[in-house]
Amino acid sequence: MVDTASVATDKRDMFSAFRQESVCVFQRKFRIGIILIRCETPDAAGRIRFEPRNIPQTVHISENNIGTKADTAAVKRIIFFRSRKSGIGGNDKVWNGRSMPVHFSRFRRRIFSSRKDNNVHRRGCAVLSILDHVMHFIMNHIRIPPVLQKMNKVFVSGGFEAYLVGGAVRDMFLGKKATDWDVATNARPEQVMSIFRKVIPTGIVHGTVTVHFQGHEIEVTTYRTDIGYSDGRHPDLVAYAATIQDDLSRRDFTMNAIAVNMSTGRIIDPFGGRRDIRKKIIRTVGNPLDRFTEDGLRPVRALRFSAQLGFVIEKQTFQVISAPEVREKTARISMERFRDEFIKILQAPKPSAALKFMEKTGVQSLFIPEFSLCRGCIQSDYRGFHEFDVMDHLVYSCDGAPSDNLNVRLAALFHDIGKPAVKKTEHTENGDIYTFYNHERVSAGITHNILVRLRFPTTTVEAVTHLVAQHMFHYESNWTDAAVRRFVVRVQPEYLDDLFELRLADIYGMHNLPARVHDTPVGKNLCELKDRIGKILSGHTALGIHDLAVNGRDLIAEGIPAGRTMGSVLQGLLDAVLDNPAVNTREQLLKTARVLYDREK
Repeated sequence: MVDTASVATDKRDMFSAFRQESVCVFQRKFRIGIILIRCETPDAAGRIRFEPRNIPQTVHISENNIGTKADTAAVKRIIFFRSRKSGIGGNDKVWNGRSMPVHFSRFRRRIFSSRKDNNVHRRGCAVLSILDHVMHFIMNHIRIPPVLQKMNKVFVSGGFEAYLVGGAVRDMFLGKKATDWDVATNARPEQVMSIFRKVIPTGIVHGTVTVHFQGHEIEVTTYRTDIGYSDGRHPDLVAYAATIQDDLSRRDFTMNAIAVNMSTGRIIDPFGGRRDIRKKIIRTVGNPLDRFTEDGLRPVRALRFSAQLGFVIEKQTFQVISAPEVREKTARISMERFRDEFIKILQAPKPSAALKFMEKTGVQSLFIPEFSLCRGCIQSDYRGFHEFDVMDHLVYSCDGAPSDNLNVRLAALFHDIGKPAVKKTEHTENGDIYTFYNHERVSAGITHNILVRLRFPTTTVEAVTHLVAQHMFHYESNWTDAAVRRFVVRVQPEYLDDLFELRLADIYGMHNLPARVHDTPVGKNLCELKDRIGKILSGHTALGIHDLAVNGRDLIAEGIPAGRTMGSVLQGLLDAVLDNPAVNTREQLLKTARVLYDREK
């Protein structure tokens, strides 16, 4: 218990933040005064959360200890907030031994008087008893979204019960807005299909259907227990369960094993998921070895959640990921399932943490073994370009890429993966230096193979490979306009923005620090190059064969045959226009084409 002096001076502002939490539910339902025994400091979102440990033992005052000094001291520390019909606020007072009115709409006005200890304690007992019930209600109930309330009425009308489960519940406790809802029910799939109008049997074998309800696609699964996972992915037998508690016991992590009754908002948390969310811990439901050998994807999910949520994997859970039997199960998951989790890791605010965990637990070697050569490949020398080995440089570069641009994050993670294959050591008077000539080409080839193996779409494979192949450019102010135009053609205009983002990520990864764009030579050069390219693109300069003032038909009319020769002539014409855009006229290009054709003969 804290003393009243430790409570915020401006109680009105404090309570304004406080009422944003579930206390407003209590105030709306009961319209009575709020008694605050102790409050925590508001979190980053301005909410004040209550925990059972915050309610002192003096809540349970009995007839035997009424009037003791200890109890009197406890009552003196109570803070009262008067409730009005329009809301909570106004005339908040601290009982300091003098008489003070406390207003309840469901109770008559009562006066606490320091002159009559027995009256104080009897009424204090009543108030504290109310508080005990209110806090229990607040901490064990959650507000159900309106759409789900309407959906629940359909279940209830059919004689069934329904619970909100999964990631949506977890996100609610994290203060995030949840829109992707999963529902568990005692209704069988065929019964769900009979009470809702539009239902798709997406996973009916495992008791799951997708209900289209008021513009939302909601997965509904019948309570079930899974028996056996011989293939490390699918249960050998799915048996319907009787209760929501049985259903929650089959789930992977405690933070995902929380349910909310859609009729009452009551929270069902048999495995301490709320506690682990509050402590930011990832822990399996039950024995981690059992959970991970049931489904080989679960270890990867644990790593993904650590990156997405910034949580710490519980020690025993983390150690079991490296167990041989778990690695065997994980190695058997499909590339597509790993790829989907891998993408979510890369889209996390700071993927380096999970990527390092992947390396430490051996998961990385199962799916991307090419990274193993990057660990210990030193690239730092007296020139000071790099601080880390290739592996750390790649994961920190991934951190430095935009989280909403998957192509750039992939390119940042793989852009130097070919360095170990081309590394050379040169001995100079100042010390050894390490060189990696043409590593971008080798890296592009390795990147292509990895992305194809992980079943990425062809467009992603081509884009990321191209960025990796082009990431080693060295612009200087003495570049001619023709050189800048050739750079644009080589990179292709649609990749320029991503390439510049990749360069900034590469700089970030050198020292694990954001790139300073405007006050460093490298940053200034990059800004200058972007400005020059902007002027070229805005001037409608010919940057491709389709931009030339002549085409294939014009050349055929001049006697130049179609085929390889014509392609060579057209490329020569484009080179001439890149050097001097003024020659991009029909007359001038046809004259140049004849000269080029005569050379080809």
